[in-house]
Amino acid sequence: MKRRVRLIFRLLMLVTGANALVAGVAWLLLTFAWPDAYFAAFPVIPLFFWVVGMGMALSLEATHTEKPDSVTMTYMMARGVKLLLAALFVGIYAWFVHTDMKQFGLTTLVFYMVFLILESYVFFLYEKRRNKRRRAKEGDKLPKPEPYAGKEIENEDVDV
Repeated sequence: MKRRVRLIFRLLMLVTGANALVAGVAWLLLTFAWPDAYFAAFPVIPLFFWVVGMGMALSLEATHTEKPDSVTMTYMMARGVKLLLAALFVGIYAWFVHTDMKQFGLTTLVFYMVFLILESYVFFLYEKRRNKRRRAKEGDKLPKPEPYAGKEIENEDVDV
């Protein structure tokens, strides 16, 4: 249990740190490089992605604890939900605020893409580590996939 609490704390600190770093760089760019593009609602965007990132990290951790083989499916579902929430977020902003919609939409898109890249990389490292552990546990009984597995069928003639 103590290990799980430590893992959850590390995940939350990773999400918070990544979000603070991306938000800080974006704020610096909008403040000093493109001061005309800065808008008053900017702080809401990092807050939104922090909340959604926390939910995603906690759901992935819970899935990892309960059903480790379902983590990939949960990750893909979380990506889809995050995309829908981001679209809903921009839509709600456009519906109620009506100002700086272009800057808000573009900034949200940039945040989404940056976090998409970061989360994909972290998930890639997680899967790589998980496969390495599974191979070590099973004594490397699992066959390693060939780089061109399944390609030989493409070159064969098919009789109808």
